[in-house]
Amino acid sequence: MNLNYPNSILHSLLLLSLVTALLAALVSCATPMPPTGGPPDRTPPVIERTDPESGTTNFDGRVIRIAFSKFINRSSFLNALEVEPDLAIDYSVSWRRQTARIEFEDELPENTTVIIRLGTELQDMRGNNLASPFRLALSTGDEIDEGTVRARIRLAEDGSADSGYRVFLYRQPFDLTERANYVAQTDTAGMVEFTYLAEDTYKAIWVDDLNRNRVWDRAREPAQPFHDSTFTLERGGEVD
Repeated sequence: MNLNYPNSILHSLLLLSLVTALLAALVSCATPMPPTGGPPDRTPPVIERTDPESGTTNFDGRVIRIAFSKFINRSSFLNALEVEPDLAIDYSVSWRRQTARIEFEDELPENTTVIIRLGTELQDMRGNNLASPFRLALSTGDEIDEGTVRARIRLAEDGSADSGYRVFLYRQPFDLTERANYVAQTDTAGMVEFTYLAEDTYKAIWVDDLNRNRVWDRAREPAQPFHDSTFTLERGGEVD
């Protein structure tokens, strides 16, 4: 059976086909997917390089790039990303294939050690988590702060330890109603570690940070100070 369509209808059908193909191409480019077939991929994603490198001093830029060995679940990247100390500077994240681009909207403060931290919540497109937390430290001054604070959290009921507990660290003057300057999570042994800290007096507190906003909501979130919750950290020193 022969169907004779008017030229206007044929033109419309052709245009619809072209638009559909274009939309399909755009979707495939915007949402990278891992190749199919073969044995299941159980290997964690690896950070192959950063720009600038960790340890950079006198950094005067606003953009930081992190290149991965695999395509990353971009929602998990945002959940895993922390910038410390809390700078109160907005930033945006964009992607070019397997490389994340973090751009700050304003200049970073002078003579400050800035830490870009990625937690193990980060996943690739196969659901494999980052094997261990990652820190990129850079300084807008001549040197990077080297102070370290470590703590261990154990459950009072049986003395056991677990991962994922969040500890807030504040620099003086302390205001526990504001966002914590630093946040870290315990590993499977219940250990938590803060690194690249400046000489100062600090206060540490465990908070069940339900909404992950770095602020202790006293009405909803349980919290517990450490036995020695306030301490002074010397330049390049360590506190356990």
